[in-house]
Amino acid sequence: MAEDPIYDEQWREWINKCRMLLGTVDMSDLIYVRSEYAVQERRRKTGDPDYQPPHPVLFGLKEGRIAKA
Repeated sequence: MAEDPIYDEQWREWINKCRMLLGTVDMSDLIYVRSEYAVQERRRKTGDPDYQPPHPVLFGLKEGRIAKA
């Protein structure tokens, strides 16, 4: 799947990381940490509106909320 040219480098990196982590980490957790929702929650909890995640955000608010649930 990572070799599909439709995915850019950020997505290929994430897909390859998932291959290694699945089984030890839930897929929903992998989606949540790369979501805009996780970034918003972190900003709210820390009070830092300028927080930038250490990795690219790949999923939106809705996907993040669903993954956290």
